[in-house]
Amino acid sequence: MQTRQITQIPIHQLVSHPANPNEMPKTSFNKLLAHIKRSGNYEPLVVRKHPVQNGSFQILNGHHRLKALQKLQVESADCVVWDVDDDEANILLLTLNRLQGKDDIYKKAELIKQLSERFDIKHLISQLNQSRKNIEHLMRLNTSINRTAPAVPQFLTPFVFYFDDGQKQLVEKAIAAATEPQTNSTGAQRKAKAVAAICEKYLQTQEGN
Repeated sequence: MQTRQITQIPIHQLVSHPANPNEMPKTSFNKLLAHIKRSGNYEPLVVRKHPVQNGSFQILNGHHRLKALQKLQVESADCVVWDVDDDEANILLLTLNRLQGKDDIYKKAELIKQLSERFDIKHLISQLNQSRKNIEHLMRLNTSINRTAPAVPQFLTPFVFYFDDGQKQLVEKAIAAATEPQTNSTGAQRKAKAVAAICEKYLQTQEGN
């Protein structure tokens, strides 16, 4: 295995990758910030030479560490420079950055789209360590995003309930009645929208009483 040298790079030369899909919750970021402030220790950032900006380096892994170092007004950061092209950079954004934080599913779908134009799905499965089902779902989702993408990125959060048989039938009937006809969105998105509409209608009823 090749040993990679840690290099000190001035903070002003480090640029976040615009396609990074990973976002860290504020509480986790504050813990990271406090840890670096207290100990001065952090995992080196993984960067590559910026493909456009001469003299700059693009972050592949360590976007939140960079933000923390910027807040602490540190002049330079420990980095490891990797020699990778755009395709490999996109793969790294989808793998390395999955270790912490939370994915912006819209950016993730866009990265999958870009890679799918270059590689077949078998190659993506082997490189991204994701199932065919997940990759195909993101490819379908991207088609919907291109037509109806929100101005501000939104994060999808699972919401789990446990029902008895009677409650389950009642909920399914209500969701089916409130679900809009076939649109560019996925079935899960239409159901989520239907549940939100039911809740909104209930709240409006309560406010009217």
